[in-house]
Amino acid sequence: MKKKARIKMNKRIIIYLLASILLALLNLYTTKDFIFSGVLLIISIIFFFLLIEKEYVKYKRIDKTTHECIAFINQFIITLSINHSIQTTFESIKDSLKDELKIRVENMEDKSVEDALSALREYFNLNIYDFFVKIIKQYIDNGGDILKLTQLLIFDSRKLQTSLDDFKIVSKRKAIEFISLWGLTFLILIIIQLSLSMFYDSILKMEFYSPSIFGFFLVFLLFLYLFMKHIFNLSFINDWREVSYEEDKESN
Repeated sequence: MKKKARIKMNKRIIIYLLASILLALLNLYTTKDFIFSGVLLIISIIFFFLLIEKEYVKYKRIDKTTHECIAFINQFIITLSINHSIQTTFESIKDSLKDELKIRVENMEDKSVEDALSALREYFNLNIYDFFVKIIKQYIDNGGDILKLTQLLIFDSRKLQTSLDDFKIVSKRKAIEFISLWGLTFLILIIIQLSLSMFYDSILKMEFYSPSIFGFFLVFLLFLYLFMKHIFNLSFINDWREVSYEEDKESN
């Protein structure tokens, strides 16, 4: 998994560098100004490697832990409904865990199952997991039918999974639209330059031309950041309604 992560990271590095170089070359082609083009290259590299990478890593982290959380909850509930033992259930699902989650669980051998589940709150950091822990604690204290107790939780976990999948589909569509619109904008910029080639030398002599084109690229980076921040925003995952166990119990 670490090898795959490195490969993905290397791909992003190549994309960031190519995008930065492309913007700088386009600015150079349009203005023939090496200074502004060089500054744009530096700004673009900083922009992609610091801002965009930060948003992407945060997005992937939340996406990964959300899928892990939903799978963990569903597997725990199904296994518990079969063997009716918290300890046996926890031991049986250890082998199915992967990566960081597996390491965390393996480092909790000295903890009780209840304490281990509570400790995993920091890893998942999701409201739906907090509710899961509350239900398990109630089950440990009072017993009951775990499937009935978690009926609402299972429904919400499936709904959360569907919402996450739908969000990704919409985000991909919006990304295509964003790239198409700005790609068309850059194409128009090139076409305008080609169509005004006879006046190009005069245009280059205008003091405001190079700074204006440079400003245009900065505006693009600003819009790109706002757009990426939006499609990487998974805050809706924790806009999960808080329902107390008593309310759930009454509904069952």
